[in-house]
Amino acid sequence: LKLAFESEALRLNAAGYNVYYVMNPIRENFESGSVTDKDIECRDLLLIDIDKIGHKGESSTDDELEAARLLSDEIASYLQSEGWDEPIRMMSGNGYHLYYLLSKLPNDAKTKALIEGVLHELADKFNNDIVAVDTVVFNASRITKVPGTIARKGANTVQRPHRMAVVL
Repeated sequence: LKLAFESEALRLNAAGYNVYYVMNPIRENFESGSVTDKDIECRDLLLIDIDKIGHKGESSTDDELEAARLLSDEIASYLQSEGWDEPIRMMSGNGYHLYYLLSKLPNDAKTKALIEGVLHELADKFNNDIVAVDTVVFNASRITKVPGTIARKGANTVQRPHRMAVVL
């Protein structure tokens, strides 16, 4: 199944589609359609998404991407000093993701509020004029970029190129 998923993701990406997956486990009794928060079994991952400010419909410049990398390193170092484990790091194509493993937290209002609070606290502490922590990625059915696929936002230009999402 994993190989079939990877093959289809790469095929769709080669055809020009952006490809995403739901990052938390979906309930076994899910039937079809779009996954919503109620369809999520539990919370396995916390996503901290760092992206450029402005130019929402365009890819990042090299300088914006570097600013996102530096901020992701700063946030990861801060959280490690607070006792957090090392995150899984990914360059998303236009920014940086830090994924923290959660211990199958319940998919409930309390966990949602906790995750939303963490994102807002980090944004308040670390956002700058170039890049920021995305504070709206707290929902349980959050989708995220499939590593190995190309992130396409706006025109593919020398200054704002489309890039492959990669796990670091």
